[in-house]
Amino acid sequence: MMNKDRCLIMFAKYPEKGKVKSRLCQHWDEGLVVLLYRSFIEDLLNRLSGGDYRFRIAYHPAEKKIDFIKQFGDGFSYMPQIGEDLGERMKDAFIRCFSEGFRSVVVIGSDSPDLPQRIIGEAFQSLEKHGAVIGPSFDGGYYVIGFTRESFTSEAFDGIAWGTESVFAKTMQHLQKAGIPVHALPPWRDIDRPEDIAALIKDNEKTDFTDSKTMTWLLMRPRFSIIVPVLNEKSAINSAIEHIGNLQEATGSSEIIVVDGDPEGKTIGVIRDTNVITAVGKKGRGNQMNKGAALAKGDILFFLHADTRLPFNALTLIDSALHDPACMAGAFDLAIASERPIFRL
Repeated sequence: MMNKDRCLIMFAKYPEKGKVKSRLCQHWDEGLVVLLYRSFIEDLLNRLSGGDYRFRIAYHPAEKKIDFIKQFGDGFSYMPQIGEDLGERMKDAFIRCFSEGFRSVVVIGSDSPDLPQRIIGEAFQSLEKHGAVIGPSFDGGYYVIGFTRESFTSEAFDGIAWGTESVFAKTMQHLQKAGIPVHALPPWRDIDRPEDIAALIKDNEKTDFTDSKTMTWLLMRPRFSIIVPVLNEKSAINSAIEHIGNLQEATGSSEIIVVDGDPEGKTIGVIRDTNVITAVGKKGRGNQMNKGAALAKGDILFFLHADTRLPFNALTLIDSALHDPACMAGAFDLAIASERPIFRL
């Protein structure tokens, strides 16, 4: 039976370009980072939402509740994050939950998708004997913090330089100054940089996290990367993506990468398919195609103009041609759909 005295709160940001995992975005395309962060949240929900406690998602920003429900379902209890910075928002979450009658409350972030249920169990168990629990992360912060109702102190969140290497040490100073007995959990990894991604993959080669959405996404190597350079093609791009989707049905896994030569990204801004990887590149088809190639994860790079339509078995034909060791690249014959004589010539 669920322990109604305990509450686990997962802090999460809405997966939106430019709003999550800023350090990863310095190295990866923002569209890729959004898809990865969404996998983080989904994996944590699958791993932790069914434990011996009440579970809540503390979402940010506050106006995104409907969007959260659309992406992650209405089977969870949602609460908005309220406050100017992370410390204020965590402080508010603890106060609200304790005011509702919970005796012990634990807060986790959404940056450690492989966090196991046993860590959460240890956190709540430790609060039977200690006033607080905290789990340090390798980057100097912490991935979990919890209090009992009697020991909670809002000063634990005051004067913290969030996102720096001093977060854990400064928080421990506050707790020790308040005389609160603290249980320290094992260190865990926040996923913020490319090297964290590499370590996550290495650490979870043969664990219960191997088949997670995060690992599947990271290890998935699509057969095709379909790269589409665009400029001022808002009216045509969604039709082109639909056409590419029909091509994909005839062969193995693939990814679509659309690179906009407009610095404002006007064409990619109207794309409806959220699985499409988008980026802005320096104007010029060559520059844009090179940008797309740099982002590609596929074994075969396939460059396609947005106004071009191919036969249904196009990807199969490409795949078959490239099985010939003598063939390294190729193109389709071109026909132009126009009655103008110049094009017929």
